[in-house]
Amino acid sequence: MPGGGAAFIAEATVEGLGAGGDGIATLADGRRAFLPYAAPGDLVRATFAPARGGELAGTVTEVLRQGEGRAQPVCPHFGTCGGCTLQHLEDGLYAAWKRETVIKALARHGLGDAPVEPLVRTPPASRRRARFTARRGAAAPRAPSPSGSTPVGLTVSSISASAPCWSPAS
Repeated sequence: MPGGGAAFIAEATVEGLGAGGDGIATLADGRRAFLPYAAPGDLVRATFAPARGGELAGTVTEVLRQGEGRAQPVCPHFGTCGGCTLQHLEDGLYAAWKRETVIKALARHGLGDAPVEPLVRTPPASRRRARFTARRGAAAPRAPSPSGSTPVGLTVSSISASAPCWSPAS
C-alpha cells in the first residue's frame, strides 16, 4: 500500500460528490480521496497525493468507465479555464447535488427544517456566478413571498457575467 507523502497511481470508483463538487472515492486502504472532474459511478485511474486530514487529493488521468451521471461538457474550454467546473454532470444529478448542498449548509446552521425549492437552471449561454452569505437575526423579518415561504435575508456579495460562453447552444 502506498504511504507517507509520496504520490501514487491507483484506480478508484467515485462514490459521490463533495460539497465543492469533487468526486469522492474510498481507496483500498480506506483513505478517502477527492477527485475534481469526476462523476459518481466513474471508474478512474488517477494520481493521488496526501492532503489535509489524512485524505487524498487526486488528479484523474483516465476515465476507465463512465458513471451514469456523467455528461459531455458543451464548452471546448471545460477543464482548462476554471469556469463551469461541473459541466461533466448530467443536469438532474447536478440539480440534486446543488439542492442537497444547500440543505446541508442550512442544517449545519440550525436551519434544517427550512424548505428548499428545486434548483432553477439558467439557459445555455447565460451562466452567472453569484456568491451569497446569510446571517440569522441580522435583518428585520420579511413578509412571506407569494408562495408562502419567508426569505432568510441573503446578502449578495458579488455577481459577474461569465462571458463569452462557448456553448454550441448559444
